[in-house]
Parts: sequence; structure tokens; C-alpha cells
Amino acid sequence: MIHEFIRLTIVVLSSDNCQTKKKQLSDESSTTVRRINLCMMNIKSSHITN
Repeated sequence: MIHEFIRLTIVVLSSDNCQTKKKQLSDESSTTVRRINLCMMNIKSSHITN
């Protein structure tokens, strides 16, 4: 059985056009950090609004 919990996801964009995702899992009380490099996609985003 798989239970879905509320996950806090923080997305930070650095000047290297790389995306860093930090996912905090409250069920395991641990923090998983994944870095996804988007440099090859050439994303040109100057302003990011939520």
C-alpha cells in the first residue's frame, strides 16, 4: 500500500541555468536533494513568478 503525503518542494534556479529541487519528506523525516541540470535545454527565464 502506498500512501501519499504532502511534500514540501523548493525550486531554486542558479545562474548556471541549473535547477535544484529540494524535497522534504515528512513521513520519513528526511530531506532528499536532487539536482537537475537544465543547461542543455537553454532555458532563458529572466523573471519567474509563482
